[in-house]
Parts: sequence; structure tokens; C-alpha cells
Amino acid sequence: MSTPTGTPRDTVTGGSAPQSPASSGDGVTGLDDLGRHPLPPLRRSQKVGLWILVVITVLSMVPFTTPGDTDDAGNQVGPPVAILVVDGLLAIGILVAIVVAFRTRSRLAIRIACGLAILDAVTALPAFFADQPAGIVVAAAVYVIATAVAVVLALRVPRSAELLPAS
Repeated sequence: MSTPTGTPRDTVTGGSAPQSPASSGDGVTGLDDLGRHPLPPLRRSQKVGLWILVVITVLSMVPFTTPGDTDDAGNQVGPPVAILVVDGLLAIGILVAIVVAFRTRSRLAIRIACGLAILDAVTALPAFFADQPAGIVVAAAVYVIATAVAVVLALRVPRSAELLPAS
């Protein structure tokens, strides 16, 4: 409950409770209305890394081969159906984590998105060792490199000089 002046009312004694500076939410203490430290905004490199992850994740959801395709020699071309299903589930998880990261600026959500992206990139590694057409190997290489760049950018932490408040 609060009084007409906006100060919280003490429900036990009926009087106005003093408002502590930690819960003032006036920006002077750097705390929000609940007494928590607000999360810092996402850095430009983090945003770029997350957007790269969005692009490569959406592209990875589009299969470039139909499951069960074979080449002239009868060898399977592209990943097995199980890998396509796992990649689809990982892609959904990555996109959800990225949306949460952008909305809440949560470092945990960024880490989850990056971890899932690394797992997704690992599923592309067998393309380098299996007998696959050159186009699939190049696409896998580009995907793995783009994932590595995106993860490094998204997980980048500020240098110690950037952590100090401006005086």
C-alpha cells in the first residue's frame, strides 16, 4: 500500500515506512526499483555476434540436400535424418536464447546460445571426413568458421579499462 504522496505505507503500524536509498530507483545509487544492479547494455560486438548467429542459424535450418539423396556411386549425400532433426532442435534453442538475450541482456542467455551454436557446428564436422561433394564441405567449413567468429564476438568481455567508471 502507499499513501497519496507515493511513499510506502507500513502495514503493521499504519505509518509511512522510510524509503531506503537502495530502493529509491532514482538513478543516484545505480540500483533499480527492486534494489538490484541493472544489467549493462549489450556491447556492439555482442550484438554483431548474436546477429551472425541468427543468420547462420536460420540458414542452417534450410536443408541444402534432401535426406536420402545419393550421388552417382550410390553414396549418401548430406547429413543423415537424425542429424537434421538434432540441428533443427538446436536451431530453435539458439533462436530462443538469442531472443531472451536481446530482451533481458542476460549473459547466461548469450552463453547458452553460444554453447548450442558450438554443438550445432560440431554436427557439421563429419562432412570433412566423409566422402562428400566439395560444395557440402565448403558450406560446412564456412558454417564452422562463421560460428567461431560469432561466438568470439558474442562472448567478448570488456577490457578492464572499460569497466572503470568515467571520472
